[in-house]
Amino acid sequence: TSVLRRDGSDSFAKSTSGAQSLAFIQAAQMNATDFFQMTEEYLKALTKPAIIQDCKASGFAAKFDEAKGDKAFSKLTAGKVDDLIKAILEFSDFSWSGYLPEALKVSAHTDSATA
Repeated sequence: TSVLRRDGSDSFAKSTSGAQSLAFIQAAQMNATDFFQMTEEYLKALTKPAIIQDCKASGFAAKFDEAKGDKAFSKLTAGKVDDLIKAILEFSDFSWSGYLPEALKVSAHTDSATA
């Protein structure tokens, strides 16, 4: 699965293969949440701000602060991105189950999405 981001130049949904893929996913009522896994490869494909956004949106940042102390996540994000990725992958007190990044949602690639 590739990480896709919708912007003004995104033509995934307009391509034949992209449109067919989206139609199949919707027709089969596939839930990408069931397949997403937080991996090193996924994290390394993101910018540091995007990693931070995923951590906040998923609840990871709050759980990290709860376990490690107030503002622990903010302190972690002030460091190197490799250290941030390592900490995310090693933190076992949080489950990414049920989380799906915005860019991986079907709505991010259909005409109903906002650019």
